[in-house]
Amino acid sequence: MFCEKCGKELPADARFCEHCGNPVTREESLLDRAKRQDQAALAEIYEQTSGAVYRVLKVLIKNDEDTVQDLLQDTYIKAFTRLDQLQDPERLIPWLKVIANNTAKDWLKKKKPVLFSEMSDQEETDGLSFVESRESTDTDVN
Repeated sequence: MFCEKCGKELPADARFCEHCGNPVTREESLLDRAKRQDQAALAEIYEQTSGAVYRVLKVLIKNDEDTVQDLLQDTYIKAFTRLDQLQDPERLIPWLKVIANNTAKDWLKKKKPVLFSEMSDQEETDGLSFVESRESTDTDVN
């Protein structure tokens, strides 16, 4: 840490500069303010990082903008309630990206698309299998 007035190096626990007597001001970091649930700090973190997090979600959830926005919101809710788990402030964006990635994967698992093979087991039409019921009876097409 350096003195704002004279620029000389100071010990980390100094309250006054030992060279010029200037009081040392310690500015609380954005992350520390956010950990105290300071709304301005949370908003600033969102503004600085939401673009990168959005891109992670958009890669996984391609054609559903509403779902991407919902997952973006879920990502930040999870992250802001767990800020105390972030050890290194320099890793904030990668940490948010991991949360976004996991949130999207969880959503995709819950969505669980119906596979074609599962449809063929479930659907019977007049005693015919799924494939047989879809075959054309038109001799010109066959």
